[in-house]
Amino acid sequence: MEPSPSPVGAIPAELRDVAVREFLPEILHDLNNECAVLDGSAVLLKASPADARKVVERASAIEQASAGCERIACLAGAVAVALGAPMSPVFRDDALPAFLEVAASAIRRQGGTFEGELPARATLRDPVAALVLAAAVREFAGRGSVDVHLRVVGSPVATGFHVETSAGDASGRALLEEVARSLGCEVRVEAKTARIGLPAPA
Repeated sequence: MEPSPSPVGAIPAELRDVAVREFLPEILHDLNNECAVLDGSAVLLKASPADARKVVERASAIEQASAGCERIACLAGAVAVALGAPMSPVFRDDALPAFLEVAASAIRRQGGTFEGELPARATLRDPVAALVLAAAVREFAGRGSVDVHLRVVGSPVATGFHVETSAGDASGRALLEEVARSLGCEVRVEAKTARIGLPAPA
């Protein structure tokens, strides 16, 4: 996974606000969960260091938590870049799925629902671009008890997705369309539906 300068330009203030007020708390919540796994593993290993079976079990849990922490660091780094930090983000195949998962968590935290299976990988690998697109999807979905359904296009690597929302917001529609086009996506946004075709990998 290589560091690379992000081609994303100026990020709209509304989306920076989503990144800080909604996405960052979700990212930190995920970090807390991974730290709890590592802490629990340390306690169990100290209690029974001679039990080989438990050591193997905990090693697997530690490995998964470590991978989770690496992903979280990438997400947090993308937020930092979006806020102006002079960093080069690390491109990842799971950048967009990870940020769509963060958006889903933010929607659920406000009493909404988010349905649809997220892909493991997508052609959009720039985490800053993924952050911006996911934040625009979040704005498009609306606030409060909204029902959102996502359908992925392409397998095993997502090449696009469709979003349906029970609310829909005029300014959110315009913002999603503007952002998606600026990222090189094919986009069609209607009252409560959006169809996004992701750009081909560079």
